[in-house]
Amino acid sequence: MSTLGWSSNVYMGWWLSSAIGLRAGFHVSNADWADRPVRGDIKTRSMIGTRGVVLDMLFNPLGFKRGYDWDSNVGFNLFAGYEYGQQKLANEWHYGSYSGNYVGYRTGAQVWLKLCNDLRLNVEPSYSFMELYNAVNERKQYDEIGLKLGLAVLFRDKAHREKLLIPVDSVPASMRMSPNRGFFIGMGFGWNTMVRAWRYTGGDDLALKNAEFFAGYNFDPFHGFRLSAEYLGDRIHTLNELGNGLNNENLQNMMLSLDYQFNIMNAFAGYNPYRRWNVYLYGGPTWARGDARQLAFNFGGMLTYSLTSSLALFYNHTVYRMPKGRYENNQIYGNDGTYVNSLNVGVLYTINQPIRDVLLGISQLTKSDYSRQPLTFEYSVGPSWYNNLPISTGSSLGYTANTYLGLWLNSAIGMRGGVHISNADWFHDLNEPRKNQLGLLAGTVDLMFNPLGIRGKYDWNMPFGFNLFMGTGLGKIRFVTSRMTAYETKFHEFRMGAQLWMKMTDDLRFNVEPTFSRMRGFEHGRVAKYVDELALKLGVSMILRDKADKDKTIELDSATQARVRSPYGIFFGGGFGWNTTVHTWRHTGRGFDLLKNGLLFAGYNFNEYHGVRLGGEYLYDYVWNDYNGPGIYEKQEFKNTMLSLDYQFNILNAIAGVRPGRRWEASLYLGPSLALGEKGTDLGWNFGGILSYQLTKELSVFYSHTVYRMEKNRYKTAQVYRTPGTYVNSLNVGIIYNMSGSLGDGVGSFTCDYEHKPVIFEYNVGPTWFNGLEVSRASSMGFTANANLGWWLNSALGVRGGIHVSNADWTNDASGEQRYLLRFYAGTLDLMFNPFGFQKKYDWNSTAGLNLFAGAGTGNIRFVTGQSSTHESKFNEWRLGTQIWLRLADNLRFNIEPTYSLLRGFEKVQSVAKTDELSLKFGLSLLLGKNLANNEDVSSSDASQIDYNPANGFYVAAGGGWNTAIHTWRTRGQETPFFKNALLFFGYRFGGYHGVRVSAEFMQDKVWEKSGAILEKKEFENKLYSLDYNFHLLNAIAGINPARRYDVSLYLGPSYVQSKAGNGLAWNLGGIISYNVSSKMALFYSHTIYRMDKKHYQSSQIYTKPGAIVNSLNVGLQYKF
Repeated sequence: MSTLGWSSNVYMGWWLSSAIGLRAGFHVSNADWADRPVRGDIKTRSMIGTRGVVLDMLFNPLGFKRGYDWDSNVGFNLFAGYEYGQQKLANEWHYGSYSGNYVGYRTGAQVWLKLCNDLRLNVEPSYSFMELYNAVNERKQYDEIGLKLGLAVLFRDKAHREKLLIPVDSVPASMRMSPNRGFFIGMGFGWNTMVRAWRYTGGDDLALKNAEFFAGYNFDPFHGFRLSAEYLGDRIHTLNELGNGLNNENLQNMMLSLDYQFNIMNAFAGYNPYRRWNVYLYGGPTWARGDARQLAFNFGGMLTYSLTSSLALFYNHTVYRMPKGRYENNQIYGNDGTYVNSLNVGVLYTINQPIRDVLLGISQLTKSDYSRQPLTFEYSVGPSWYNNLPISTGSSLGYTANTYLGLWLNSAIGMRGGVHISNADWFHDLNEPRKNQLGLLAGTVDLMFNPLGIRGKYDWNMPFGFNLFMGTGLGKIRFVTSRMTAYETKFHEFRMGAQLWMKMTDDLRFNVEPTFSRMRGFEHGRVAKYVDELALKLGVSMILRDKADKDKTIELDSATQARVRSPYGIFFGGGFGWNTTVHTWRHTGRGFDLLKNGLLFAGYNFNEYHGVRLGGEYLYDYVWNDYNGPGIYEKQEFKNTMLSLDYQFNILNAIAGVRPGRRWEASLYLGPSLALGEKGTDLGWNFGGILSYQLTKELSVFYSHTVYRMEKNRYKTAQVYRTPGTYVNSLNVGIIYNMSGSLGDGVGSFTCDYEHKPVIFEYNVGPTWFNGLEVSRASSMGFTANANLGWWLNSALGVRGGIHVSNADWTNDASGEQRYLLRFYAGTLDLMFNPFGFQKKYDWNSTAGLNLFAGAGTGNIRFVTGQSSTHESKFNEWRLGTQIWLRLADNLRFNIEPTYSLLRGFEKVQSVAKTDELSLKFGLSLLLGKNLANNEDVSSSDASQIDYNPANGFYVAAGGGWNTAIHTWRTRGQETPFFKNALLFFGYRFGGYHGVRVSAEFMQDKVWEKSGAILEKKEFENKLYSLDYNFHLLNAIAGINPARRYDVSLYLGPSYVQSKAGNGLAWNLGGIISYNVSSKMALFYSHTIYRMDKKHYQSSQIYTKPGAIVNSLNVGLQYKF
């Protein structure tokens, strides 16, 4: 895993038939290959560079048919081939390199998804065995594993292209999604990397490195030219003067290019004015400006997707070749020139008309729509980064928020004014692991420009659009300089950016707003001449509708009419989320929690605009205190419960008009709060906003942002800015239930479907995190799994019981080199609640839905306290969560299940009084019930029906994946392979329900153990041969349906183990889900649990008391005969 680098390929190929093809191309890569310690934790990584030619044979298993559809929605190809080229490995001491030729033998798969006819998106996992020679005294052999994303464009024969040809003049320019000629302009941002020889590890890197602007002209559907200007920023690291840290050395280039541009999509597939996707190639000379001015060249490619006839999104990849003397630093490989890969995303605007029409229409283009001059209200929040500070841009990550009121003077020009706040890191303390932070508050004024609004009649409710803006602001900024001191000054800012928006409903937009701000004018004792802020904000904007339009009656269709609520009525809701105060400084390397809030509220809407709500929110946060003692930290917790009584105002109804049946709602609220907690009871206040989306007539999901102002003693620490009081930003998501109409009408809506009461079987597995332990929540990451049996008493209420197991980190040893784990198993019982189930006739096979659950459990937990010591105890758990599900097939659902569990009652464990578990599980649920689906067996007598799910027959499958035993402790900082399994099995089905399978699985794993002062790896390699009974669970529950693409089976049987420790018997049980991509081929995921003798895992790091238990997870392909 430590060798992670990048790889790129380009090919030309030819399909000899629908099943067999050839391709040839180039392969380049750059990755780490060797470590060298320098001092302390500072290391260097030597890198390997590869360039070669490739020849592959392609095999399409789905292509063995006549009349193959080259424009299928999905598919996959297998490939195997040969590679030859040159490699260079920088040696460990960086004074030279090993250079030589190499040969490679490669194999892999190409899984593809159709974007449009003749254009595919590829995901290409590959494996290459490589051998380097002529570089050192002996040949070097190693493996390369790649996972590439890319495109494939299919070349159509001339007859086919002409057959599909649509005359350009027959389609108006306003309807052409694919440009044929005319001007275009684009802008974007992204990331770049140079070909490196070696590097320092652990240094700060830049998150965003590029900014690009280009313009050009398409002469026809194939040829064009473009002028581009791209800023490339990068960073390398050098040792500081004391040799105990790293300095940043920034590299900056401005690339000015003149390129020929070729539309390869039109050339290969023919021009189609209705096609949204396009692919371009370009190349040309470049004038490189920066530390030196030199001639260079570039080539690249661009993928575009048209949102409208004028507006498109793009992704491009440009390769720049600069002279080899561009940089004197030997970290950058420059023997054959300095190569930079630049990747950008952005927006492209096209004037899809020839020059003559553009010039004739200039007078029309400069006209704007004055018929509507709406007021706007905007809100946005998101991450921010800072430049020109003592720390890197990436390390300065903070947050920013804005609110605005604006006015559009016409459809093209507008103004807005508002408030801009930010809080972020700005300085590493020189004497201790601590970051000082900055905070700012400013008033801003922006000029807005809508390029799409330069027209006589503008549609304010287009599906997509974008605005450009620039402006200025005045405010105060505060730089914290030590634990107790800060520098505060006035400042002014100059800002510019783009507002990309998508229509959510009429007069309501979702915005993505990248913004660049330069802040200057710092007074006496300034810390910098200027500071740049780069922010990426997400938010909403609302457009004021004229009173005549707001009062206009709109006819509703039957679906919308079914969602209409009464304008008055009771509502209640609940959710959870995250909060933050305004911080002054913080210790680095300490963990933080992602979930810190719990929210409940209820209220009453008096009419379409006004309401009242009563809320209760629990806010949890903490800081780490060292009490001026190095390396010893204690957590200072802040626990507050806020009881609030708020006036609520429906701002969307007020601005855009009342629209019965509209799914989106937006409201503002304000009122007094009562703060309860360890610091006593104090009066505060709150204001905020809530955005909700209606799922059903009664149920909505919501996002809310509340700002609380409390007394300063609620957060009594120097790490929180409390001069004007303590301000807390609380962000939550959750669910609202509306009882429209009177209370009696609301109670009457609680009607359930008692006709169907299905039994359910569930399986879930996923990552888990713990709180209240001796490591941070993020550092405690482990895995958890559940299996449940349940019963729905009606369509709204159910119960389930099952098994809950987890294994995760919980503490470090005294040296900090080893991490001890906990593990537990418990029996659980949950009460299930389906908010959508309050209806007389419930559809159990809806497309999607969600269930809420709360429950309890009891079990046994084991805390490892040393290499051979543990604390073990019984415990109780209280759990609640949400089960979000998506229908895969009748009676089969895919689940995402976030769960929060409180673990209490540890009798014999002194070091931990309690802990909380937060898990995110993925799994399946199967519903067994009469007439839930057509559970009578369906025959395949219809000759036109594809038999995806045969009742009888042989099958064979192969795959690979990951495995883990139950660990007790581990050595920190050591690599863990991701691919550890290889699986092969074949079997036979008997009558659709029963079957037998024979499998062979190779599993490897390793642990790191100390031998003196040196860490040595101890490897476990096991070959397991199993004979299993296979039960097709989904067929038994939902009936045999040959047209169903999904299949779910359970299996169980004995296994025979071969390993270095000896041979022996074992047993296994597991489950497999498969999806049939064709009548012969299927994709599968399986989870197998093996129980084998403890001799196969002879290490104190593996829990083997009941025998070694190993979880094996695999994905792969299955072929049916």
